[in-house]
Amino acid sequence: MGALLSRLRLAADDPFHDADVRLLFGAQAVSILGSQVSHIAFPLIAVDVIQASNGSIVLLEAAFLMPFVLLSLPVGALLDRLPRRRCGGRRTGWPSSRRRNARPWAPGSA
Repeated sequence: MGALLSRLRLAADDPFHDADVRLLFGAQAVSILGSQVSHIAFPLIAVDVIQASNGSIVLLEAAFLMPFVLLSLPVGALLDRLPRRRCGGRRTGWPSSRRRNARPWAPGSA
């Protein structure tokens, strides 16, 4: 058992040492799982409840994709016009180790 636990330990520089990263990873995994389940379940429910035809299923799938198709390019173009913000004092999204516990929204913490 001890040999198994020693192989499962994280490296010292592994981002999963941070509890916030683990929470973000877990929340994203649950979100993706829920999206995929609903993507499969809605057409099956439509077939079962309202006896939907093949064409109706295609329209239902198109309705799922339509917001992404219609909004992704215009919103991306609008966001490209905004000035870039710096995260954590650097250009990357990872906070530095000194500022990991800093609260930028708190008064006097800047």
